[in-house]
Amino acid sequence: MSEARNIVTARFAKGNRDACVRDLVWQYDYGLTLQFEGIELPDAYETHFSNALRGGTAKTVIGGADGVCIPDEYLAAGTTVYAWIYLHAGEDDGETVYSIMIPVKARAKPTNEAPTPQERSAISETIAALQAANGIAVAAMNESFVARDTARMFAEDAEAARNSAAGSEVQARLYADKAEEGFTGASTAAADARQSAALAALSAGGAKDERDSAEAARNAAEQYRDEAGASLETLEETIGSALRAAKDSGEFDGPKGDRGDDGITPRFSIGAVATLAPGTDATVSLGGTDAEPVLSFGLPQGPRGETGDPGYTPVRGVDYWTEADVDSVTAAAIEAVLDAYPTAEEVEW
Repeated sequence: MSEARNIVTARFAKGNRDACVRDLVWQYDYGLTLQFEGIELPDAYETHFSNALRGGTAKTVIGGADGVCIPDEYLAAGTTVYAWIYLHAGEDDGETVYSIMIPVKARAKPTNEAPTPQERSAISETIAALQAANGIAVAAMNESFVARDTARMFAEDAEAARNSAAGSEVQARLYADKAEEGFTGASTAAADARQSAALAALSAGGAKDERDSAEAARNAAEQYRDEAGASLETLEETIGSALRAAKDSGEFDGPKGDRGDDGITPRFSIGAVATLAPGTDATVSLGGTDAEPVLSFGLPQGPRGETGDPGYTPVRGVDYWTEADVDSVTAAAIEAVLDAYPTAEEVEW
């Protein structure tokens, strides 16, 4: 279909008054709008719908700039829907100027009757609510990512604060050591030492407070990080459950696609077979077309074999006879036979 699932389009070739909808339309696909390309229509026009090409009755529906609604009862029939655009030339006359054929693919009948407009509205509201819930889930996921990054930033700040607190404590101890050394000097030095010690104690107290604050910040950051991770995990489980439920319901499954065209059955033939030098690799190449491919081979010649053992030399008269030998033996046999019987002159009558 077109971009919107509830719109089918009849595209008219230039100069033609007939068109066929090429979009896939299933039986029981209610609420379809028929739109037109390649023709110009007035702001309002009559469209007559029917499941019969000839005879019977047709239902009149007024169309406009956004197309015309196909009556649900014709889609429920599971057969081709025919439409005719009828334009008025005046109040009492008009003519059929365009015809459209809408093939409808039959399928199993739903268990419920055709949904009412109120039921279709409820279905649309449910889908919109699911889409809104998905948007809220995505926004919540993004917020959890921000919370995770913020937790990491707090943890890094806490670590820096702890390091700063440790540095202040070392500096305080250094001040205390210097104050202790100054205490053994003159009274002025002692006074300076006492002042330094006081400053050192004050610095140590401040360092401790800073360290405690850093520790608290780190604990808070870790808690925030754990809560953000738990929220993200819960959110991912919720989204996964919602997606699985939507998939199991089958509500968003699209129709089965049309059967594809039969592929080509190739008729292979053998082309050239070349003899290659001994020791080279065999080759094979494919030529011809997709329908009549041709295979050509290159086969290496085998290596020359080793010289065999000397063969047996046949003996004439034992292993073989020449044609003259055969004639001689035949003549001798005939002569011996003749000699064994008397001639006519030798027979006494």
